[in-house]
Amino acid sequence: MRKVLVGVALGLVAGAAGANPLAQTQGPVTVAVLRVVDGETLAVRAYPWPGAVLEDTVRLRNPPPEGSADCRRALLEQAIERANKGRPARTMVLVQVERAQDGGAVTALMLPPMAGDVVRYGGCGG
Repeated sequence: MRKVLVGVALGLVAGAAGANPLAQTQGPVTVAVLRVVDGETLAVRAYPWPGAVLEDTVRLRNPPPEGSADCRRALLEQAIERANKGRPARTMVLVQVERAQDGGAVTALMLPPMAGDVVRYGGCGG
């Protein structure tokens, strides 16, 4: 509970200063995937540095290939599940974390939690 409060406090202080604490690190940052927002955006709980925990949304720079919104969302869900097979948590690693050019969203590349692996997207049927 204390860690969450520290992360919230960091987020509020940084938000007031116009900076996003997640965007202040290049990564790698381990994140727990809370939910897939759409085919290219994740809601995450991040652990950017020791003792810091915060929640944010991250727009992926390596989302599933083009397809319908439902297809892309399903492909992203499947890739996260496949990367975490046999593990209870849905964790991923973010690298090249930065604030989008418009100053809004945090963007990053998503990698599986196992070093040396890559994100693999399947295809949509029919």
